[in-house]
Amino acid sequence: MKKILKSIIILGLLLPTSISSVDAAFNQNQDQYGNYEAELIPELTEYWALFISPWEDVGTEDAEYLKDTLISFRWKEENIVTLFYEEASLINVINALDWIGENDDPQDTVLIFINSHGGEGFFCLPGGNMYYSDLNTKLNELDSNSIGIIIGACYSGSAIPQLQHEGRVIITSCQANVTCGYFSHGYITGLADFADYKDDIGNENGVVSLEEAFNYIMVEYNWPTYQPQIQDNYEGELHITFQNWTNGRMDQHPEYTMKPNAGFGIGTGRQICQSFKSNKNVVKKVKISLELRIDEIYPVAVSIRKELDGPDLTSIIVTPNMIEKYYDQYITFDFPDIAVNLDETYYIICKTTEDCPTDFAYIVHGMTEDYYANGECKVTFNNGENWKNWNSPVDISFATFGKDSSENFEPYVPKRVSGSTILEKNIDYTYRTRTEDAEGNNIYYKFDWGDGTSSDWIGPYASGEIIEASKSWTNDGDYYIKVKARDDFNAESNWSSVLKIKVNNPPNPPSISGPSNGNAGVEYYYILVSNDPDDDDISYYIDWGDGTYQDWVGPYPSDIELTFAHTWSETGTYYIKAKTKDIHGAESDWGTLTVTMPYDDNQNSQSTQQSQSQSQSQSSQQQSSQSQPNNTQPDGESSQESTTQQGVLPTNR
Repeated sequence: MKKILKSIIILGLLLPTSISSVDAAFNQNQDQYGNYEAELIPELTEYWALFISPWEDVGTEDAEYLKDTLISFRWKEENIVTLFYEEASLINVINALDWIGENDDPQDTVLIFINSHGGEGFFCLPGGNMYYSDLNTKLNELDSNSIGIIIGACYSGSAIPQLQHEGRVIITSCQANVTCGYFSHGYITGLADFADYKDDIGNENGVVSLEEAFNYIMVEYNWPTYQPQIQDNYEGELHITFQNWTNGRMDQHPEYTMKPNAGFGIGTGRQICQSFKSNKNVVKKVKISLELRIDEIYPVAVSIRKELDGPDLTSIIVTPNMIEKYYDQYITFDFPDIAVNLDETYYIICKTTEDCPTDFAYIVHGMTEDYYANGECKVTFNNGENWKNWNSPVDISFATFGKDSSENFEPYVPKRVSGSTILEKNIDYTYRTRTEDAEGNNIYYKFDWGDGTSSDWIGPYASGEIIEASKSWTNDGDYYIKVKARDDFNAESNWSSVLKIKVNNPPNPPSISGPSNGNAGVEYYYILVSNDPDDDDISYYIDWGDGTYQDWVGPYPSDIELTFAHTWSETGTYYIKAKTKDIHGAESDWGTLTVTMPYDDNQNSQSTQQSQSQSQSQSSQQQSSQSQPNNTQPDGESSQESTTQQGVLPTNR
């Protein structure tokens, strides 16, 4: 995080002036929604987001859904800027991107989410459009080397040629030449956690990347003509959401989790259940695709039973103010843990409280095919006195979370390492990282330095402790650093996302060509040229040796000759020194040239002027005495005093 965070006002929208963090232990307390409170440990890698949705439709709802999802996975709310409706103007978008640019660092992640109308090469905003080429210009100004862009707009595929860049993942709802359909809601559900557990997609490492979420929606949906697109120029995977396993990992779910084509109302007398068999001997929570249909406060209850007409083994009640009105949103019900027997059938019961006066307070979404082999859905219209199957095989959209009583989870995947990204050769640089362990075990770390070498396992360290490791590189080039963790029981995490570093060569000293002697008071021209081994643009600095200097000018392309002008006001010997620096700040050694100014052209000019003055005076005296004209010429040539304008002049060679 940068040390100074500036605040800007976007037409009445106040962006945060500071982001505070406290050095404290990982806080695992649950809030009233069943989510875990954000950690208080200072982040090494920050996450920034801008959500743009100008229109009052499902797009804005999805943007809110994504924001809530990210916050539930410990993104900082003050790092997320939302521009909805009339606030989503062009100037506000530009100002928001500028604000992110003032705060982000190379190791940070930036996520841009756009839901709007669009055309080929642009997306629509109130009062005007923003072209993807202009968006690219603003993104190029960010320091972050990890940028994700999600665009839900007609013709959004046309953004890819304009926005593609190293370190970016671009997701669009359709190709460049077609109108789009609805895709972002399912994408967000994948980011929440399902993409990490989807067969043949996720790796169950506790992290969901943009790439995993894209693969998730491509498998879950039978896409029509507006095929979503991805352009992935990121090394490895761009991690977005980091899960918390303190309350169990996802154990099971139906084959498809985002294909609801059925819905059953629950309310007065109406209840629904889903039978299941657990693969874990402790069940910790469930998720159900639930849609709120009322504004009044009628709580919904979820319980687990061994028999349909038996007592609840565990239960929890959630009120509507804890549920946002998002279509087929998964709601987490985190009840007290229960022990279960493997391969035995249990029932998830979903109902409203007894005083609910309507029979459609909520809709539980499901699928009218047998997508879950170890159970089925049943319904009741008389508060559980009689249960019956739906007319066809149905499974509700659900997931269970659990843990074996003796199971040890590996540490969470560390976030991207933090440290310098522009390096010099053969100098040690220090990189920091941290992660947590759900069971509180000690943690060891291994760094992959990207040059074919890696560190030994470093540790042990306490869960959540910030750790450091140092490394030097002997060869120039680009490298990608990543890190993974293991606990005391040798359970290893997956690799983190990468930090790109550049081991940079400084430019060569500039050569200086021009007159090596001359007269003081006369302007002379000097040509400077330098080469950068990495072909970076370079700037020039000149010390003229007389107490004056040419401050940094540039940057200019490598190997371009530049002409500078200078005048020495006094005679003497001078030593011109010049150096260059590249766009990364690496400076060259000095290039030198010795020049001698043995004669003072200013004195010659003064002598000439005196002779002219004396001659004119004598002529006047002779004329006044009516003597014969004197045709004698002055002793010297007439000349004017030279003036020097220092700067860069074009060189035509």
